[in-house]
Amino acid sequence: DNQAIEDFLTRFNQSSPKDKSRMLKELESPQGAKGDSLRERKHPQKLSRQVLVERSTLIRILGAWFVTLPVTGLLAALAYQLLALFVQAR
Repeated sequence: DNQAIEDFLTRFNQSSPKDKSRMLKELESPQGAKGDSLRERKHPQKLSRQVLVERSTLIRILGAWFVTLPVTGLLAALAYQLLALFVQAR
């Protein structure tokens, strides 16, 4: 592992500024051994909570959609029928 660090530092020191920037960005969000990003490895509970919040938000959005879509359709049908009656009465 120390050898990998030394190899990285050697490559970093010999790189152009553009390559150094790319290498630093790769260090900020590397994929760990398990495929986890650095943030996920530092705060696994926070990530778990965030996934649960995202899931509950999605469920709430879908629930609201399933309620409002039929109600909107019914209101539109009612408005159409009222307009049709009004036009026929004239």
